[in-house]
Amino acid sequence: APRAQVIVTACWLTMKEVSLVIGELARRVDFDSDAAALDPEQLRDAGNRLLTTLLTLKHNGAIEKTLVGLTCLGERLLRSPDARLSAQPREWLETLFQRTLKQKQDVRDLIRRSAGIPFGFMAVFLAEPRGVPRTLLHEALEKLLNLAVRLRTDFDFDFSDFFFRLTMARPVL
Repeated sequence: APRAQVIVTACWLTMKEVSLVIGELARRVDFDSDAAALDPEQLRDAGNRLLTTLLTLKHNGAIEKTLVGLTCLGERLLRSPDARLSAQPREWLETLFQRTLKQKQDVRDLIRRSAGIPFGFMAVFLAEPRGVPRTLLHEALEKLLNLAVRLRTDFDFDFSDFFFRLTMARPVL
């Protein structure tokens, strides 16, 4: 293969592996004790980097592995007794909604750069513990449905914005 193609492939593979490593660290490393290997700020940074990765990548395989890493990290953060950490997945949802509602998005935003947005929503939803009320899921779905109703009744909207939001909601719903 041409050298450039090998480099690009190595970059995608690296992104996939880094995302999976962060997820595995979240599963195995103790961060709720005084002797924690990672401090809360490092965990917040890791989550924000994974979310940024989802919002910028265009490679489906890398996006799917980032979903796994973000879900694993989110699971641990939601179970954390530290309020700053357990609030992080809610902050991710706000970032995802801001990105979804961003005005004046162009074709690149609508097609490829938005590919990770539904995966970001799914990562947060999957991170919520089973057997307890899934508050983040319910709040986000209510917000998405209200947005859909608003767009449906507002006849002065840009069709490309409607299409974009529909594209975002389809995999999540």
